[in-house]
Amino acid sequence: MVEGAPTLTYRRLDYWTRTGLVHAIENDRSGSGVPRRYTEREAAVAALMARLMSTGLRLDVAAPVARQVIESNLAEIYLGQGVVLQVASLMNGAPGLGVDKS
Repeated sequence: MVEGAPTLTYRRLDYWTRTGLVHAIENDRSGSGVPRRYTEREAAVAALMARLMSTGLRLDVAAPVARQVIESNLAEIYLGQGVVLQVASLMNGAPGLGVDKS
């Protein structure tokens, strides 16, 4: 599991990457055993997706909400019928995701 994102396992992150919900940095090497690396922004998206899902949101809701919050640097987002999600800063990334700070 990844620190700061209690439900973000390797298997889940791999699935999200393969399905295009989270984007790894392009790597010259490929194949099994080659670790993926993520930008700080992508790590923050993955961490927020995991946190949202741990509260009960489905993946099809959590993924676009997380991406919009992180990419637009929103402090809160309206989810519908009086539901507003307030988000603490996650741009420090999630330790353990192979974050590339360059």
